[in-house]
Amino acid sequence: EQYCHGNCTGSLLHPSPTIAANPSALPLAVGLIMVGFSGHAVFPTLKNDMADPSQFATMVDVTYVFVVIAYCAMASAGYLMFGDQAQ
Repeated sequence: EQYCHGNCTGSLLHPSPTIAANPSALPLAVGLIMVGFSGHAVFPTLKNDMADPSQFATMVDVTYVFVVIAYCAMASAGYLMFGDQAQ
């Protein structure tokens, strides 16, 4: 039995129709991505509260790598599920 009647979205196994690229949406996408990296105001406090502040640069690098991986995974899953119907 189908859980959705009418206009259903896709899933990871059965993706929605998508287009390869939409250049007009690029500025919006860049803006949304940058919001997740805007925590710079708390960086001085984080560094001062660390047990070993000399490890701050490494901590920031590793954290950003994890955030980029999480963003890419969620963006890919969302685009496969909602495709061109995402608003």
